[in-house]
Amino acid sequence: MAPFPLVEFRAIVLAGGRSSRLHESAPVPIPDKPLLSRDGRTVLGSVLEDLERYAGVGADRCVVVGPEDIPVPEGTGLVREDPPFSGPAAAIRAGLSEFPALDSWSFVVAADMPHPGPGLAALRRAVTERTPDDAAFVGSDDGRWQPLLSVLRLDRARDAFAEPASSQSVMSRLKRLSPTVVEVPAGSSADVDTWDDAVALGYVARPNDLSTRNPA
Repeated sequence: MAPFPLVEFRAIVLAGGRSSRLHESAPVPIPDKPLLSRDGRTVLGSVLEDLERYAGVGADRCVVVGPEDIPVPEGTGLVREDPPFSGPAAAIRAGLSEFPALDSWSFVVAADMPHPGPGLAALRRAVTERTPDDAAFVGSDDGRWQPLLSVLRLDRARDAFAEPASSQSVMSRLKRLSPTVVEVPAGSSADVDTWDDAVALGYVARPNDLSTRNPA
């Protein structure tokens, strides 16, 4: 079979949660998950860097779905799910609405995964080897499906997420696309969910490491 033409990749980065479990388990006040910082780089910044390095998606082709005051690089889109805090399915719907109706694909990645790069690379390879019927690829890390580490065909994804998605699961929408599971390198989907996760991933609670919700 002849290879498919090169496609244009975009990305939706989900950064709009409350970080409730992190704040509840942390012994001191800390930023929300995307703004935790290590060596001068936030978790969100690491995700955006991995998108460019491993998936070839520059900041100008990314949309961050989160609060209006979250800092993003110049050229990066920023939108909010409606209503706020209505879940990742609603956030994906909001992100999809920002992209033109092109024959292209969009990564979906959570802003609390510091090292998604190897997984993004595996998903990109899957798209290059796709069949005409493929509309979605979902990462599987150590046998566990990771719907927030996936890549979707834009035209089909728009249909799957068309109606309001408040409180509905991402997986319920992805199943409409008959996703193909892609095994990703172990640890690609490791995320900061609790304080223990933050410590294990190197985001240490030293006073000089902590920043406010709106860094200067």
